[in-house]
Amino acid sequence: MSLRLRLAVFIAVLIALAVLAQGIVGYKRFERLGLLEVDQALVAYLEDMSHRVQRPPGGRFDKRNDDQPAPPMMFGNLETRNRLLRVRLVQDDTIIATSGDAFPTEIQIPKQSLATVGIWRTISQDLSNGLTIQAVINLADQQRGVRNYLQSMFLTVPLFAGLGALAAWFFSMAALKPLENLIGTTQHVADSGDLTQRVPQRQGTGELERLTRTFNQMLERLQGFREREIGFTRTAAHELRTPLTAMRAQLDAQREGWATADEALGTARDQVERMTKLSQALLVLAREGRAELSSIDLASLAKTIAQSRGASYIGLDSLPFQGNQILLERALENLLENATKHAPNSEITVKLERNVSKVLLSVTDTGAGIKPAALERASEAFYRAPGTKAYGSGLGLAVVENIMKAHGGRLLLENVVPHGLKVTLELLGS
Repeated sequence: MSLRLRLAVFIAVLIALAVLAQGIVGYKRFERLGLLEVDQALVAYLEDMSHRVQRPPGGRFDKRNDDQPAPPMMFGNLETRNRLLRVRLVQDDTIIATSGDAFPTEIQIPKQSLATVGIWRTISQDLSNGLTIQAVINLADQQRGVRNYLQSMFLTVPLFAGLGALAAWFFSMAALKPLENLIGTTQHVADSGDLTQRVPQRQGTGELERLTRTFNQMLERLQGFREREIGFTRTAAHELRTPLTAMRAQLDAQREGWATADEALGTARDQVERMTKLSQALLVLAREGRAELSSIDLASLAKTIAQSRGASYIGLDSLPFQGNQILLERALENLLENATKHAPNSEITVKLERNVSKVLLSVTDTGAGIKPAALERASEAFYRAPGTKAYGSGLGLAVVENIMKAHGGRLLLENVVPHGLKVTLELLGS
């Protein structure tokens, strides 16, 4: 069942329930008000008649034989104007008199004051000396009106439900058009793989507009991921092809007798080491900013790595920190390796400090620094500044930046006056 049809059925059910509930409430109220009006008339009439009954001397009527008809009741000059109303006088279970219209003899008048018997509404009131005055009124017209009301209600329920369903069916076409566009674009992207498609977006704040906007944002991100993946894969393949080509050339040279076995093995070992580092860097970049954090001593980690690389350490002696030790070690080693490679024979200093909310771990060298144009692109994957002669893959700072993202931090690069480069890992304090 389509969403449009489900929406029409849902609205039809809601309208039917609403009309049915309103009809039941109206029916109960109509019936109650009708009976209330009848009861008020009966009580008023009976009260008035009870004062007009003409009693014989002594207050009792003579008993009559069963074959003698009961005489008309004497109510003075008052005549009932309601043709549906009947009244009679009873003494010791014997009918003494009745009104001019025939009183329904087939019903038994209950003892309670007001009751409904068949099509009659009855009332009974005791007078003195065993006399009882009884009145009934015919409810046939009222009950017929109630039945007509019920019939009308049961006819209008499906009628209005059907009209509501038809209205929902036609008007939902415009309301669901953004969803139809979304489905069409999704199907096109799924069939063709074309992530440049976008769903037509209208101004508004409704759920469908937000869904359309979110879907377009998702397509933009997926398109960006694909473009970066294609560029990354192309560059990574190029970087891996270089050491493989070097090893093949060296092995061919050794086979032809142009190089010794030691020279070929040495070159192969160097290229394998290069590919190992490159593959490790690619794995870090592939983490997409994910890292498992644990409690470590960042000061001890920084001091140990700095000493192993022959750099000076300045800063805190101990600093508890929530981070990934392996990734942070890799980040600091990459910074020290870059400093050693691009600023040989310079002084390298590792500094760890902490302010109110941040932890700053920096590596500073006294080399030539980086040109401002290249400084902005230094952390891009496989980027190498023009004129760079040092051996490398161009992934060192890209790996560091990815590690910073996994820790909620960022990588900062700045030239030092008068010369040198300072690279800072800015981490959130923990």
